[in-house]
Amino acid sequence: MNTTHSLKLYRNGINNIDHQILKLLSQREKLSINIVLEKIKNKINIYDPIREKELFSILEKKSNLYKLDPIFIKKLFLIIIQNSVLLQKKFKTEIKKKKKICKLLGPEGSYSHIAFNKLLISNTENLIPKFYKSFSEINTSLQEKKNFLLLPLENNITGIISEVYQLLKKKKLYIKKEIYLEIKHYLLSYQNLSFHKIQHIYSHKQPFLQCSKFLKNFPTWKKYFCNSTSEAIKKTFKKKNSVVLGNYLGKNLYNLFTLSKNISNQKKNITRFVFVTSKKPYFFLKKKFKITIMFQLYNYKHKINKILNILSQYKCIVLKLLSNLQNKNILKKIFLLDLQTFQINLDVKKIFSKIKKITHSFQILGTSKIN
Repeated sequence: MNTTHSLKLYRNGINNIDHQILKLLSQREKLSINIVLEKIKNKINIYDPIREKELFSILEKKSNLYKLDPIFIKKLFLIIIQNSVLLQKKFKTEIKKKKKICKLLGPEGSYSHIAFNKLLISNTENLIPKFYKSFSEINTSLQEKKNFLLLPLENNITGIISEVYQLLKKKKLYIKKEIYLEIKHYLLSYQNLSFHKIQHIYSHKQPFLQCSKFLKNFPTWKKYFCNSTSEAIKKTFKKKNSVVLGNYLGKNLYNLFTLSKNISNQKKNITRFVFVTSKKPYFFLKKKFKITIMFQLYNYKHKINKILNILSQYKCIVLKLLSNLQNKNILKKIFLLDLQTFQINLDVKKIFSKIKKITHSFQILGTSKIN
């Protein structure tokens, strides 16, 4: 192997490690934001000298373990910690201006929590998360006039999240922003278990469906269904021979062992989350924007073709059409439709008026940017 090729190979290795460092620093910043939210809630100061002293003591031990210069590591983490403190102070100042409660499925460490962290970075709202144990609890909480929610709408493996469709159908909620989250399921445990010792597995029903091919290899494992993956993690605490299907945030928060990772049925496992509000938005049309509508049909096979013909007549592009079977006897379905139009002066009200006459119920969920 010549010198040039060797250098290129080693540098590629360093580039990959640098990429992992940046990825981990990004994850650290997101956790730092979660910490400041807890500090605000419990009226705790941003700077914690006791925690800093404890952290540097751990880092010194780890430096020796990995044969790294402790002085260099201390200097490096001083910069990282200073950045975290500045980030937390800035976020605290923004939050104080105008707090808005965002309701989502929890507790901490759920996939909704990860999506919320992603929303915080890209959103202009000053949001504080409020975690609920189940969708029914979220539904009960919607008696207030103003509501902000982050909900998982659909998954590319399992399709419609039925509980969310029911919630959107009952309440007048509108999409303000979308978050597409790559779902990576981990098999986690509080102890470093061998596979032959596993007897029980806990999770939300969605991860069970999305990892069904992997789980077929272990038919003797008894399944326990929970309201969320983070609730599943809490339920497995100190239970012998038990594992959970969870995510990297839950793994980090609860200091769990990874027994296996990326075990979804498909490599690309994407969930579409929607940040919704009770405030009706202004529906505008732009080239890179789509309109999302939801409607219900009886005897849908004939009627759905009528709707598609109307959209075709007005040169609307159907980006996505999903359905949810409500009742097999009367063939009633709820549909979610994403559509796009390039005609700026198009009379959207006229189109929707025609579609509304065909449907049993009809709701415009909002406009959002095409990803």
